[in-house]
Amino acid sequence: MNGSEQLEHGYQRLLALYPAEHRRAHEAEMLGVLMTGARAGQRHPGLAESANLIWGALRIGLRPGSHGSPDPRWRDALAAVSVVVPLLALLYFAVHDPLALVSLPPGHGPLRAAIV
Repeated sequence: MNGSEQLEHGYQRLLALYPAEHRRAHEAEMLGVLMTGARAGQRHPGLAESANLIWGALRIGLRPGSHGSPDPRWRDALAAVSVVVPLLALLYFAVHDPLALVSLPPGHGPLRAAIV
């Protein structure tokens, strides 16, 4: 195996860390860019390149929705809850302690005293 083939094999091993869906869509392009940007005579991916590819694979692999959840209704439910819970909290404080909605935490001025 010559130096160019070794380098390509090294990049392919690093690209294998990416989710399969991402590899199907981008592996050829990524490999082309990596090979084009390699130094003359380079036989292995550099430390910085390797770290960058590993970090990218982690970010894409851990990104919400990157794998497609088994049931997309969970995502919709979470979106609904993220709107409903703050509204319920606002309603609770509006009924039980309306001044809590306009007062500042202790040490941030006499807003509550000014309203009363």
